[in-house]
Amino acid sequence: MIYTGMLFENMVSFYAVNSTDMVEEARKDHDFSPVVSAAVGRTISAITMMGAMLKEKNHRMSVTIKGDGPIGSIVAVCKGDLEVKALCGNPHVDLPLNDKGKLDVGGAVGKGTLTVVKDIGMKEPYTGTVELVSGEIGDDFASYMLVSEQSPSLCYVGVLVDVDYSIKASSGIIIKPLPGCNEHVITILEYHAKEIATLTRKLAEGMTMEEALENIFQDMDLVISDKRKSVYKCDCSRDRMEEVLYSLSKTDIEEMIKEDHGAQIVCSFCHEKYNFNEEELGKILND
Repeated sequence: MIYTGMLFENMVSFYAVNSTDMVEEARKDHDFSPVVSAAVGRTISAITMMGAMLKEKNHRMSVTIKGDGPIGSIVAVCKGDLEVKALCGNPHVDLPLNDKGKLDVGGAVGKGTLTVVKDIGMKEPYTGTVELVSGEIGDDFASYMLVSEQSPSLCYVGVLVDVDYSIKASSGIIIKPLPGCNEHVITILEYHAKEIATLTRKLAEGMTMEEALENIFQDMDLVISDKRKSVYKCDCSRDRMEEVLYSLSKTDIEEMIKEDHGAQIVCSFCHEKYNFNEEELGKILND
């Protein structure tokens, strides 16, 4: 669920997400290890909040985090209707805890780049790329918003993994000072950064998102203006997979017909299998 609202008498906007169910769905689909659940889960939270900023339901954005760590690349996609899907290169990475006793997301991701592609109905999608700040995901997205969108923002994302590897709680919040916001307000937000970072912990302890936000933003004129449902859902289809086949060369299609007598395409996001027989491949070849 995505919550949007304002702080400090409309000087600051925020987007907050309780992504626990979404990240648990992704974990089960891909059999993520704990550190991968944390890395991909943080990415899911971030892209869901950024997706809530899209204007139309058919708008679409994707993020690719390409690091040199053992997790490989992380890819997440969000549509304007807040349907999200995600995957990564190595879902079973296992690393020791970091020096703070926490899951070593930065070590799993490594150094590299974060690229955001937005398709909002223009002739060409907008693409922005920044260097990863730490690989911890939250400050990497904050860096992207500052550098590529000239929008100074605070971005917190967190995932708590239970002892059975299920997702105990997952959440995120993006806070954006609006034009005209005074320095005193920004100083207050910076002062409360550690409290803001307890959002996931508060959800794990049983608070609702509304209760957690009210607790964190006491005396900051909190107004929740909207709530929207977000879901983890793959939008693959047989028609889309057929488009993949149309993108192949004639030689490739001929080999599938002669050697395999058909083709099977497996969606990387949800593992759904799509089978095409010789007759269907023949039609694609003729077209």
